[in-house]
Amino acid sequence: MKRAQLFFLFLGFATLLKAQQNDQKLMRDGVILREGKTYKIEKDGSTSPLLAEIEFSNGAKISKYGDITFANGLKTKLREGEVMLKNGSFGILQNRLRMLSGYIKREGKMLEILPGELRPVDVEKNILDSNRLTADGKYYFGKSGKYIQIAENEVLTLKGEIFLNTDGALSPESFVLKRDGLVIKAVNNKMAIIEGEYLFPNGTKVNDKGFVTMKEGVNFSLKNGEKLNSKGELFLNNEMLFSNGIIKKDGLLYLLKDGKLTVLNEDYVLDTTRITVNGIVVTGTKQQKFIMREGDVVGLDGKLMLATTPCAEGSKNKKSRFVLDHVTFKQGKVFIIKDAETSLLTNDITLTNGSKILKIGQVVKPNGSRILMHEGQRIALTGDELPDEKPEESVNSDKNYLTMLHGRMWLVTDGKPATLKEDYNINNKMVVKTDGIVLKTDGSKFLLKEKDRISFEGQLIPLEKRTIPGQLPNEYYIMKMGKMWSVIDGKPTKLEKDIITKEGTKVLLDGTIVKKDKQRFVLKENEKVDAKGEILSSR
Repeated sequence: MKRAQLFFLFLGFATLLKAQQNDQKLMRDGVILREGKTYKIEKDGSTSPLLAEIEFSNGAKISKYGDITFANGLKTKLREGEVMLKNGSFGILQNRLRMLSGYIKREGKMLEILPGELRPVDVEKNILDSNRLTADGKYYFGKSGKYIQIAENEVLTLKGEIFLNTDGALSPESFVLKRDGLVIKAVNNKMAIIEGEYLFPNGTKVNDKGFVTMKEGVNFSLKNGEKLNSKGELFLNNEMLFSNGIIKKDGLLYLLKDGKLTVLNEDYVLDTTRITVNGIVVTGTKQQKFIMREGDVVGLDGKLMLATTPCAEGSKNKKSRFVLDHVTFKQGKVFIIKDAETSLLTNDITLTNGSKILKIGQVVKPNGSRILMHEGQRIALTGDELPDEKPEESVNSDKNYLTMLHGRMWLVTDGKPATLKEDYNINNKMVVKTDGIVLKTDGSKFLLKEKDRISFEGQLIPLEKRTIPGQLPNEYYIMKMGKMWSVIDGKPTKLEKDIITKEGTKVLLDGTIVKKDKQRFVLKENEKVDAKGEILSSR
């Protein structure tokens, strides 16, 4: 299969008066956009501001603002460095003029570059026999199903080369870039898809899933838009090298300094800001706390930059990162939440305001009065009352999960499957990677086996524990002959007292069921409920 090579084309900004003599001859009689302004190119090679609309011999019209209207009615706009000659040719200016041919994406549409006009792409086009370009800009490589989405202002030539028409500047060095879920290598700006593993001269390895193993032993995975060069410097996106800060990747914290990644093994202090090894940012005189999630970056100025990928929970809301140390009463027990870590309260504690929280769920006020904590009650370690904890929404794990099937990872939402194109963060507890590796926040990892599932709560559901439609679960409760019974692993036991299941559902002796969301109902004869309080078949 012929493989398309990609390389970036970077625009120069030399003035026309400094252009080479051969280029001046090519550029006569046309219009060029430079530094945001439209200039007319005279026959002698000199330029002057375009003050009024002009019409070319091919019927195309260009306004003084660079707006182009072709004879076929198509409208577009000149970009920085682009040239439109009076003979209808379309090009861009480097250190010399380069004429374009092939296809370009403008205003979200794929256009075919023809002599004297741009024409919309309405049907699929074949490139290099085995490759193809769709009307929405997907460039497929052979029959592999892999494709790159052509971005705004990018050009795909008839030779299968991709030019990025940009005024940016990158040095012609080797690097690896993740884009559209594919891992691409570039050597001297000539690019191709990685198959298997790519080895940098300095010993750094990158596989076709984007998993990086550096010679120092540091391991991490590239996200879409991230780039790693041969010096081991990490670019967080195509435009910026974030040279100093703390970044959370694959559930772990790294110090990113001068592009180099090192694992954060101890708390990092930045003036009034402290970043703990478990990703808690403590900042300001009031020592406010924020939790870092996958992809977040904290600059060395202490500013938190939130991740914007779909895998970052609460990525667009900084308030969702705010954490407050407190205690809460759940299912008859007191839990303490400190630095976003939850543990059972095993000893009585004293709050800042002098109140005491007893492990049995009582609050002793400074004046000696006592109150009993109620379900969902929260109290800050400062002693301030907090809003009650909202009941967790129940998610049907039979319709919402991640799974390994036929060697590929799938994301199933409301029963609808889709391939997992990016690493998935589960409640900041673990990261499920596209190759099936699961990374936990404690640094441990494991590989999902064929048909294994992970629920959106982070619970592993092996094939042998999966509930088959119509099959009763291992644990359920039934009203039989006016009595409540529990059935666990097929063994029935008559209930002697009210209980709370591990899912938080209350089962009362009179058949009353109280779910975590406070819904309440009474079972009829032969009716069954599972541990979540969901009614099962009465047969």
